[in-house]
Amino acid sequence: MDSRPQFALYVVWHTDFALGDRVARGFRRHWSTDPYRQIVDGGGIDVLPRHARDPGAMPPIDWDASRAAAAVVLIDRLLAAQTPWTDYVRGLAEAAEARGFPSRVYPVAMEANVLDAFEGQLRPQAHCWDAPAASDSDRERRLIRDLLHQFCRMLQYRLRPKSGQEATTSPYVKEKVRIFISYSQRDEHGKATARGIHEWIHGNSDLDTFFDVVSIPFGVSFDEVIDDAIPDCAFVACWSDSYSSREWCRREVVKAKRHGVPMVVVDCLRDMDPRLFPYLGNIPALPVDPEQRPRTDQVVAVLLDEVFRHLLWKCQVAPLQHEAAHVAFTSRKPELCSLAALPQSHRKRPFFVYPGPPIGAEEAKLFADINPEIQLHTFHDWARRRA
Repeated sequence: MDSRPQFALYVVWHTDFALGDRVARGFRRHWSTDPYRQIVDGGGIDVLPRHARDPGAMPPIDWDASRAAAAVVLIDRLLAAQTPWTDYVRGLAEAAEARGFPSRVYPVAMEANVLDAFEGQLRPQAHCWDAPAASDSDRERRLIRDLLHQFCRMLQYRLRPKSGQEATTSPYVKEKVRIFISYSQRDEHGKATARGIHEWIHGNSDLDTFFDVVSIPFGVSFDEVIDDAIPDCAFVACWSDSYSSREWCRREVVKAKRHGVPMVVVDCLRDMDPRLFPYLGNIPALPVDPEQRPRTDQVVAVLLDEVFRHLLWKCQVAPLQHEAAHVAFTSRKPELCSLAALPQSHRKRPFFVYPGPPIGAEEAKLFADINPEIQLHTFHDWARRRA
């Protein structure tokens, strides 16, 4: 089994560019949070700074030290003005491109016109830091959100079955994250929130969406299209007053839960939900003030974190599937409806492995009361026992 880390993130900048250090620290804060620590051994995703005044003194980037790696290059005027630096960045991009899937370079134009030094070579693939935003903190969040999508695409491509020789960049480009937007037609606020999410995504990102009014072709079976779409999507539930009472909304949630797709709940209640649908639990939820603009950028960022962790988990457990065929590996804590997703052969003695921390004793007792044979282990606990 390959024991290298699943993913490493390098951050490259000119030492005298003070904002570079701040961005690198922001990356480290984001990707070393507890949810990442529970999936990735140690301190979360490795964020590895690479900076110098002279690129000849730059610590090397070891593309082979992890199973996948990305290098984010922060290009400012200091870097763009020096030929050794522009040559270094070109060489870095060419080396990553030559390796195909496992390596990607993501240039970030930190100031206006700095990409002119590269004679158009990096412009199409660059993120523009200096696009209008309220503050450097907003720009940092936008950069992290955009990078998350690219990292998800890298891992989705890695998990796709390959035929013949390893494919190169072209198929990777197609690996967009698609977001299924679930809502009740009966609530104007829920409907407006869903429409706002759909429009924001298509106006501010290169993500894709499944939004029923535009995604279901005329003359095609509604339920067939829904059932085919959900397993390959991330899922946003716009929880409004009538959401839990709508059969189609409940069906969509159950389908998403059975397939273990990444999910987020957007709380857009105006009055009350007479009976909260029980399967809206065990996933992140974000409130939306009915009197204010929905925080769509934050909703998308939280969902992309869920997708990235889900894909990291799948990459981690994929090599174990054959030798642990009796184990159900779940990227979030198991819940009672997880039992319904098990193959019939697993239901007599269910065995779940999931990221930590362990579920509470009160939840574990519910499982034990249903079936004393159920085993629930965090990945690290299971790995120690297995060793």
